[in-house]
Amino acid sequence: AIFPPQNPVVRLAGNRSHLLFLMLLLAGASVRIIGIDRGRSEFHPPGRSAPAFYHFHPDENLVVDAALAPFTPANPPITGYGMLPSYLLRGAMEAAVVLAGWDEPDLSDPRSEYPVFRLARLLAAIYSIGTLCIVWVLGKKLFGSMAALVAVGLVAFAPGAIQQSQFHIVDGLFLFLST
Repeated sequence: AIFPPQNPVVRLAGNRSHLLFLMLLLAGASVRIIGIDRGRSEFHPPGRSAPAFYHFHPDENLVVDAALAPFTPANPPITGYGMLPSYLLRGAMEAAVVLAGWDEPDLSDPRSEYPVFRLARLLAAIYSIGTLCIVWVLGKKLFGSMAALVAVGLVAFAPGAIQQSQFHIVDGLFLFLST
């Protein structure tokens, strides 16, 4: 035979590391998705027809406002955060309008505010879950399965990474792209 038979212990350890990675990925994804609805309330302020939505992160408001501002690619709005997160959110909102039949997003309309922020936070969670996958692939390739599992575990439960994944701010996208 050209290739020697694989050692059953090595094969079992490889399968176990994949199972452990999937468990860490599931746990990491769950702590990232749980906070997507944060800020939603059933309280109807006087004069409003929809429940209130409370914002917790000022940077998220700025990125979402930049995504909704009318602009052309040659003349984007001025922002200290760069335009890539806003472009990605704007593209996702345009896709939701076309594919899911959303009304045009408008933050002055309380009924439109919550879906916009929920979509933005879903994107942030996707970037963060993608980071976990990239950490696994890089760690396994460069240092082996055990080191990759440790690295994924550290990133999956790091408080800063979890917080960044629950708000559509620049940090989570930066971590994803830089990893």
